[in-house]
Amino acid sequence: MPVQSSNDAGRFLCDFIYYTSLHEAAARFGEEGLKRVLFVHVPPDGTLEEGVKVLEAVIKSIVTRGTSAA
Repeated sequence: MPVQSSNDAGRFLCDFIYYTSLHEAAARFGEEGLKRVLFVHVPPDGTLEEGVKVLEAVIKSIVTRGTSAA
């Protein structure tokens, strides 16, 4: 399953969830809260197993990046 970074969360529900999450994070934690939001859109044409692999890779990347930044 191809993976790419994007500034577009899609339309309708995905867009709503992403921007509502950004708004809530900013309201609770200020500007730093925006760094706490991640939206991962897994398209329906993949299998559950592929989606799990993609999310595992995303989580490992975040953890690795976080520990190397410390």
